[in-house]
Amino acid sequence: MRKQTFSSIGSIFFTIAIVVIGLWAVTNRQTVVDWWRLQSYKPSPQILQLADNTTMHERGRELFYLSAPVVEGGQLFNEHCTNHSEQTIVLGCYKLQQIYLFDVTDPRLNGVEEVTAAHEMLHAAYERMSREEKERINPLLKDQIDKLSDARLTNLIKLYNKQEPGELYNEMHSILGTEYRELSPALESYYKQYFADRQKVIGYSEQYESIFSASQARIAELDARLETLRSQVEANNTILEAKQTELEREMNRLNIFRQRDPAAYNQAVPSYNAKVREFNVLVAQNKQLVEQFNVFVKERNREAAAQSDLYHQLDSRYQAVPQN
Repeated sequence: MRKQTFSSIGSIFFTIAIVVIGLWAVTNRQTVVDWWRLQSYKPSPQILQLADNTTMHERGRELFYLSAPVVEGGQLFNEHCTNHSEQTIVLGCYKLQQIYLFDVTDPRLNGVEEVTAAHEMLHAAYERMSREEKERINPLLKDQIDKLSDARLTNLIKLYNKQEPGELYNEMHSILGTEYRELSPALESYYKQYFADRQKVIGYSEQYESIFSASQARIAELDARLETLRSQVEANNTILEAKQTELEREMNRLNIFRQRDPAAYNQAVPSYNAKVREFNVLVAQNKQLVEQFNVFVKERNREAAAQSDLYHQLDSRYQAVPQN
């Protein structure tokens, strides 16, 4: 009798357990789906390397793998991530819970894929946030944005407000987490669930940004030198024109002296010759300035071409077009 009673109680508990598990599965459907997807997902060596390089851990690596990230070349990447009206270079996107990364092969731009992978993973994180969590994180993002006097950030905010209204905090959540070294303690603590060492991601960002910054600085330096040389050449040309007019008057006067007053002619010749020598020295100096100007023009054009090539390496639309 006792045995039968225990069996009945056990059946009741078992039934209750099944109901509880069923209810939990319904209310935590996304968690169940995520667990199942992670069990069957095996990252490629390239994807694993990106996760390792960016120090993704715990929640960060989980979200990255759940997004089934792929690295693609120009044409295929464009089909997933770009459109004809896009005005900016696109390096990655997060669509329909999948991450697509543009394959940047130029060694000068090492680190671009790492930063892009981390950026898109944070989009996946933001998408999965509850309303309550966004209400907690968004004010932290706003406070951080308000403290940054960064022209680039200001331009990005204007761009996102224009092109993707309502997505500003989503974008800033990714940008601040992967591109800005100094964040508030609250945000720094928040991002630790995604990265073991967020500063390493920032290092990748600074690494390739420095290449563009150095190139832009060199072009600016050459432009300044060219402007200085142009001003010097133009000033010398003005002086030479005046001196040439003066020498022509002197020559006419000497021709008159030669015919009418040989003594005055002989007395005026040394002064005229000195002025001619002074004129020729300035002509030679100006010639050197012009030659130097032309050298800087060539260097400036080479630097601009190298910079343009770097941008092309990041432009999937350019890479998708066969080059002659």
